[in-house]
Amino acid sequence: MNHNNIVEFKHVKKSYFLGEAEIKALKDVNFTVEKESFTFIVGKSGSGKSTLLNLMGAIDSPSNGTIIINGTDISTLNDNELSDFRAQNIGHIFQNFNLIPVLNLYENIEYPLLMINMEKTKREEKVNAIIESVGLKGLEKHEPSQLSGGQRQRVAIARALVKNPLLVLADEPSANLDSKTSEEILALMKQMQETYKTTFIFVTHDRDILDKATHTYELKDGVLGVNHDK
Repeated sequence: MNHNNIVEFKHVKKSYFLGEAEIKALKDVNFTVEKESFTFIVGKSGSGKSTLLNLMGAIDSPSNGTIIINGTDISTLNDNELSDFRAQNIGHIFQNFNLIPVLNLYENIEYPLLMINMEKTKREEKVNAIIESVGLKGLEKHEPSQLSGGQRQRVAIARALVKNPLLVLADEPSANLDSKTSEEILALMKQMQETYKTTFIFVTHDRDILDKATHTYELKDGVLGVNHDK
């Protein structure tokens, strides 16, 4: 694997069965993602974007092929090993935020650090620092229902980054936001990517935001198209 790449897909295929029918969600996908890049994967609903994201996020395994993330062949890992790898190395940002409604802002951001058994003092230091970084200081005790859409997405960004992951996967992160808030959130993610030296991979159908990307790919009917570098 090229040491400048954090993700490498080699002849990756993913199929599902609905009854007797085989659904080929991904068909022989080959691509790489550079470290510390801001990479976008665009495609319509049903193109295979969610499948691709689940494979990169160590949530699912390929039917065939090899997936290497930062030198680790995750296609060989069992479920427990995938779970550990995901907890240590990957952050997720979802279009519907996926915050835990019964936890306040601070507790939502702290949650990934509890999952990796980080000790309390270090946990508090990291959570407080990132709350300030994303502009949410003073709102620590607010529950998700008391926050705007933009604030919730800031919480989601902070939660994804608090453990300093190798990779942050963003699934339609601007889909439920108005255009002004979407611009602010994308600018914040770009700033956070540069600050935390992580790699962001976005899955989106919104072509209006592609000017923010360092690389873009197009996924159509399970086939990944040509890389269009800026």
